[in-house]
Amino acid sequence: MNSFTSRTGVKFLKSARLNFSLRRSIGVQSFTALNQSPFTYRIPHRHFGLHFPDSDVELRQIISDSKDKLIVVDWTATWCQPCRRMSPHFNKFADSKEYENVTFIKVDVDELPEVSQLAGIKSVPTFQFLKNGKMLHQFSGADIQQLEETITKFK
Repeated sequence: MNSFTSRTGVKFLKSARLNFSLRRSIGVQSFTALNQSPFTYRIPHRHFGLHFPDSDVELRQIISDSKDKLIVVDWTATWCQPCRRMSPHFNKFADSKEYENVTFIKVDVDELPEVSQLAGIKSVPTFQFLKNGKMLHQFSGADIQQLEETITKFK
């Protein structure tokens, strides 16, 4: 049978392992259990300055807690190839000592569609730069150099 059993005794489809590895880079896990509906859970926080909000309330709380710090929001999607290309670089910036006074937030537009719509996200990846609750800059596309230059400019 094409399945495996987790440590908790739940059987999963083997094809879910591929899904696990693909979605791992953006911090989201999704599996389809046998005879059960699909579910999603979060990987434990592995990056010092990187946040994965689960709701509008949590996103607002992270932003309000950041006060005078620069906030960089990466609006992403699991199915987006450019998003997957940018993810390791975004994670690297979040882990960097150089940017320890910057708050990095990663939001999956499919998990929080209402929030992304309110934020005016039309394409992914989109990066928004906020400080003191005000939008400083926004750009769309997988441009690592532009991301780093913009973070440096506003930090």
